[in-house]
Amino acid sequence: MKSYWRHFLLDNGEISLIEAGTQKYLPNQINDYTVKHDYVLHLVLSGKGIYKVNNKSYTLSANDCFVLKKNHAVYYAPDEKDPWTICWIGLGGNNINHYLNHTLVLSSDTFHLTDQSKVFNYTIDTVTFLRYVKTSDTSEVALIYSRIYKLISLINEELSAKRISGDPLENTDLTFAEEIYAYIYENFQTGLTIEDIAKYFDISRNYLFKICKHYYNQSPKQIVQELRMNLAAQLLRDSHMKINEISDTIGYKDAFQFSKIFKNYYGHSPSQFRFISDEAIDEALFIRNKFLE
Repeated sequence: MKSYWRHFLLDNGEISLIEAGTQKYLPNQINDYTVKHDYVLHLVLSGKGIYKVNNKSYTLSANDCFVLKKNHAVYYAPDEKDPWTICWIGLGGNNINHYLNHTLVLSSDTFHLTDQSKVFNYTIDTVTFLRYVKTSDTSEVALIYSRIYKLISLINEELSAKRISGDPLENTDLTFAEEIYAYIYENFQTGLTIEDIAKYFDISRNYLFKICKHYYNQSPKQIVQELRMNLAAQLLRDSHMKINEISDTIGYKDAFQFSKIFKNYYGHSPSQFRFISDEAIDEALFIRNKFLE
């Protein structure tokens, strides 16, 4: 499989395709950062390497998988004598936790798949397919989502896992958390505040914060800002809207405040982001510090 790394800005309101790629590592290539995306599933195709997360270290080889999860500090690197080749696919969106709930993708840092694994082989096929797909073609976008839903179905079929937790918030209905996320998703383009969300669901700000951190590993404010920044990035790259128009569209009345937050989030001002290379966008979107409130 030839190396590539491609970022996608595709979101159908339910799930999103964030990125995909494959790479044959050199012995000295090291990744050490805080993850931005919801879930990035990595498959080791050949060779060996090490993955560190949550104060644990895993030595991995062919057919092993590791999952990067949002806001987790991770470190991974190839073996010096037998550097690995890996492929990956990044998924997120409003309902991704619902679709992946009770699977190893959510409950485990790593797991092993056989050569006969449908998940392993279909993920490789999908990553290969995504290399040349045209996101400007609606029929091909439909094919992309068809593949993503099929992959999620295979993950649920093959990687089911009973999640056990002593956390009292585990008793909170996941559906309620999804309702909160859906409300934020539907209203983030307005001047939505944390007070608005808590009032709508008749809960305290503190409880709202705990639910969002438990299920999404983000505060409500971070969720709102991430949705706004993602839409801003799409509009900057795919439209001719003025920066003040984009600011107003995503829920900021003050274009200066929007530009300041955007630069803090991506490392580039809105005007710079509109013209930078795809490679620079990949770096801004994937390898960056945790977005602070």
